[in-house]
Amino acid sequence: MTPFMVRVDELVEGADGTHRPGIRESEPRSVVEGADEQVMTRSLAEQLVSEANAVLSVTGRAIDLTDELLDGQLSFIMRFADRVARVSTSFGDGASVGHLQGVGAAGTGGVALDGPDELEELILLLIGSGLATAASAAATA
Repeated sequence: MTPFMVRVDELVEGADGTHRPGIRESEPRSVVEGADEQVMTRSLAEQLVSEANAVLSVTGRAIDLTDELLDGQLSFIMRFADRVARVSTSFGDGASVGHLQGVGAAGTGGVALDGPDELEELILLLIGSGLATAASAAATA
């Protein structure tokens, strides 16, 4: 198992190993920087979601990873239980702007992940909050 898979397994077993991912304000950057970071982050998401889902298979749940191709924007969405995180980059006027919405996007201002390295923490937060919500719903049922 990879170190990330071990962290996912610890969450499934009930450990509290979630931290908010590093974020930054959504500010314009060059198109090349934004496109490069979005592609790297999306590629890493595929790997990490696959690793997480291998561990999560014992729970009967999985993270759903889908791509969104909108006019002037590249994005992907990760869903687990009733939690959602959307990572996107919009392009226009010769610039790009990164965005993080849903789980991990603390506050009300526009924020983006502070690079692909923060994706592990985002996925762990998504899993941890989804497991907590499922456990809470089961306890009240």
